[in-house]
Amino acid sequence: MLESEDLYRTLAKNFPNGGVFLFDRDLRYCIAEGAGLAAIGVSKELLEGKTIWQVWSRQICHIIEPYYRAALAGETNAFEVQYDNRVFSLHTLPVKNDKGEILAGMVMSQEITSRKQAEIALRESEQRLRRQTEILMKLARRKTLNQGDLNAAIREITEAAAQTLEIERVSVWLYNNFKLHISEDAKLKLVCLDLYERSANRHSQGMELAADTYPNYFQALETDRTIAAHDAHTDPRTKEFSQNYLTPLGLKSMLDAPIWLEGQMVGVVCHEQVEPGRHWALEEENFAGSIADLVSLAIEAHERQRTEAALRESEEKFSKAFRSSPSAIAIASFPEGRLIDINDNFSSISGYHRAEVIGRTALELNLWVNLEDRLRSIQMLQNQGAIRNFEFQFRKKSGEIMVGLYSAERIVLGGQECILLVVTDISDRIRDQEQIKIAAERDRLLAQIALRIRRSLNLDQILNTTVAEVRQFLHADRVYIYQGTPTGIAKVVAESVDFQWPSIRGWRIENAREIAANALFDENCIRVIDDTSGIKVPQVIAEFYQQYHIKAGLVVPIMLGEEAFGVLAAHQCSAPRHWRSFEIDLLKQLATQVAIAIQQAELYQQVQALNTNLESQVLERTAQLEQKMQELQELNQIKDLFLHAVTHDLRTPVMGWLMVLKNLLANGNEQLAIPVSRSILERMVQSSDRQLHLINSLLEVHSSEIHGIVLHREPVQLSQLIASILAELEPLLVKNQATLTNLVPNNIPIINADPNQLWRVFENLIANALNHNPPGLCLTLSATVETEPNSPITNDQLPITNSLIRITLQDNGVGMSQETCDHLFEIYVRGSHNRRSTSIGLGLYLCRQIIIAHGGEIGVKSSPGAGATFWFTLPAI
Repeated sequence: MLESEDLYRTLAKNFPNGGVFLFDRDLRYCIAEGAGLAAIGVSKELLEGKTIWQVWSRQICHIIEPYYRAALAGETNAFEVQYDNRVFSLHTLPVKNDKGEILAGMVMSQEITSRKQAEIALRESEQRLRRQTEILMKLARRKTLNQGDLNAAIREITEAAAQTLEIERVSVWLYNNFKLHISEDAKLKLVCLDLYERSANRHSQGMELAADTYPNYFQALETDRTIAAHDAHTDPRTKEFSQNYLTPLGLKSMLDAPIWLEGQMVGVVCHEQVEPGRHWALEEENFAGSIADLVSLAIEAHERQRTEAALRESEEKFSKAFRSSPSAIAIASFPEGRLIDINDNFSSISGYHRAEVIGRTALELNLWVNLEDRLRSIQMLQNQGAIRNFEFQFRKKSGEIMVGLYSAERIVLGGQECILLVVTDISDRIRDQEQIKIAAERDRLLAQIALRIRRSLNLDQILNTTVAEVRQFLHADRVYIYQGTPTGIAKVVAESVDFQWPSIRGWRIENAREIAANALFDENCIRVIDDTSGIKVPQVIAEFYQQYHIKAGLVVPIMLGEEAFGVLAAHQCSAPRHWRSFEIDLLKQLATQVAIAIQQAELYQQVQALNTNLESQVLERTAQLEQKMQELQELNQIKDLFLHAVTHDLRTPVMGWLMVLKNLLANGNEQLAIPVSRSILERMVQSSDRQLHLINSLLEVHSSEIHGIVLHREPVQLSQLIASILAELEPLLVKNQATLTNLVPNNIPIINADPNQLWRVFENLIANALNHNPPGLCLTLSATVETEPNSPITNDQLPITNSLIRITLQDNGVGMSQETCDHLFEIYVRGSHNRRSTSIGLGLYLCRQIIIAHGGEIGVKSSPGAGATFWFTLPAI
């Protein structure tokens, strides 16, 4: 490959706008040569001997690496890469020896930025041209353009042109002497028919320009297809507009096209762009000319529409009422009654086409349902000459019977006496009125039954009245309610039946479950049977139908929650019957009301029974409670007496022992018959002090439970109080080999508190931490001020109103579980690590009572092995 190095370098130097690169299997450049290297800021010295990762960015390497490796595998590829805002075409291929072995890879690179830009420009031009063509075709197909709606068409054209060219303004101007309902003027002017401003999405009109003020512009319009002024201020054809038009509006470029109509220029379409202006492309100039042609087409369509409208006006006045009336209109000869003409609505209402009825009479078409109506109408025409809103029934071609209002009048057409017939179809109105009447009656029935249910608890009366009113509303022969039982025996509990049909009241169905699937007694679904003779049923059911003359049936279940009570059913015995949807809905709603009545009655019975039981239970429980209360009071009195006696009896000897022991300590062992070491006396004193402390705590807890904590408040500087407490507790800390870091600031706000009680809180919390942890404990005491919302805070002082002081005592001890934390401040509760403690669980309880008495809160956060943080809050003054 080295022998061919000169050949490759010669090839690279003569490679236009690029270079040739050879790389080895480590993707290291062996040869890099070409005229295009310097253009991108690299050289062969920079490239040769280095890998692609040492030369190019990571992004470029990720792109080219797969192709490089593919070349080393024997593949040839072509791809493009963007680098330094340029586009390069790269070809990768393997370099082989005479034996076909791949020695290296080669990359031939050539800059194609200019070609790409040209391709992009061409595509953009093609896209613009295609878009312009599509817009022109859409505008040409618009109804507003072809139907003569000039104003709407112009608005669509200006808006589409502005959006397509992406310019600020497009307007259409017409000479004021052109007959488009624009006011005449002695002086020739251009009047703006529509101006569209794209940024504001706004249309306006009415502006005027005097033609003699801009002679060069109008002369150019007469000779040029378009005026494309890239800089309208300097273009000789448009610079006349600079001072009075372009500058005030901030316009820079103009692209105008004249509007020609029948060989005469009648106006102009203006395309205008604001600063910094626009260089108009050739396809945009052609588009502007096409827009002007569309405006011309719109004007032609408008003029043609006006001409055609004038020609049709007299004819339409004559036939408008006949052709466009919503009623069916016909003209017939008199007195024969043969149809001469009909309108479209006559065909749509009757179902007959025009060719089917011309020359025939209504009688021959079988339109009359009642011939008496025909005779009466003929008599009224003969006697009165007219008929007004005569209600009658007519038959459509399909055989459907409709209801209409019939009006007729004798007229003369072409010297022939005729009848003008007008029929208004009121079938829907009649049906709607019937539906409204039925709905009102249904709602009335439902309301009455619902009201009766609310007012009455007599279930039999409610059920019997319901079936009677439902039968009357449905015009049914029989309506009844039957109730099922868990044993499978069903019985009719309410019935209303027409006198000519047998009653089934008292009739019991012994095998109701067996026949439910096929009979009219299914408690689980709605059954609608229009004709019992048309269904196949077991023999027992067929006998039931025959015995009680059932021709049709409608059955709706009565559900009490998820359980079936029975059914509400209606029978038609005289003939089969088609049950309509509103009748089915009515029965469903009534079944719900009946279920409510049944539930209400059952609830009333249950309430009555519960009331009776409740009264006796209340009396019994009251007596029991009174007895228990008396016993509890007696026990409390006994407890108080016992507690006072025990604490008094314990306190007296303990205090005596303590005095004796202290005297002995003070005087030494000289007076003792049996010498006792001082350490033993000290332990005895400590034990007596602890017992006295426990007795006093027990008394105080008992007192606080009855009377609450008694506070003697005074202004307290918390930092000073804490310093005194820690000095007092220093021997205790030394004894337990513990250290306490005081982080309480000196400028903490003053609080109104009982210093003695707060002393006990700090003492109990610190002693609790020492008692429940091994020696060597580290404690940290800190205090912060928490300000509530809307409290004033300044830069040089702490809040003075609506603030709380939060004190925390943190240790690095053994910690405790969340369950222990939740109950730690309750009375007689001791921590889980209490082998070193000799307390009875009153200290933390008293702490909580003291803090609550001060208006604060207290708590603890801890987890096993992570120490504990006790905190409490106190309101600041």
